[in-house]
Amino acid sequence: MNSASIDSIEKNSYVVTKNARFIDDNLSVARMQFKQALEILRNSKEFLAWQAENPDHYLAHGFYMDDKQVIGEWQIGFYNRKEDRIVVFTVGNEITRNPPSEVFKKESGVRELHMDEIEADSDTALDVAHMLQKEKYPGNDAAKTIILLQHLAVGQVWNISFITQTYAICNVKVDTKSLEVVSSSCESLMAWGEAVKGERKR
Repeated sequence: MNSASIDSIEKNSYVVTKNARFIDDNLSVARMQFKQALEILRNSKEFLAWQAENPDHYLAHGFYMDDKQVIGEWQIGFYNRKEDRIVVFTVGNEITRNPPSEVFKKESGVRELHMDEIEADSDTALDVAHMLQKEKYPGNDAAKTIILLQHLAVGQVWNISFITQTYAICNVKVDTKSLEVVSSSCESLMAWGEAVKGERKR
């Protein structure tokens, strides 16, 4: 770890201030923020032309995999409820659009994301998840990180998963508005379903 600068933390809630930073040696420090990626997308000719022909789609998710071995890109999905299909744009060095595809979901339909309920961007939510992971599940340092912004039954969350160097997957869901931890878990990938230290076995 190179540095950590957290100005204030509310006890037992893992809430950090907007200007907090947390840098992990295993992850890219050049990560594009979700709001920045969305703004780039929405101002692009590719998106504007598509949106003019597809006005019934709404913002449904943001996805980012942080891996030092690959160049990170945001995948931003727009859902059409009537057709039950999602169109995903990839925002990186260039903008690409995938064909409409089916949605893998447990519930009927996909909830819309509301940007006015995102108090802080993806990096601040990642700071919150990192702090909980290191305190509650010590010794499980992340090798890869998956950031998923979505609206679930529990609310609109940053759904963050750490695939660790100890072959475990630790998941932390952070509320997008309050930045409080909604839920957390950590399980071994070697024996799926087996809890790791710090997690109560189900």
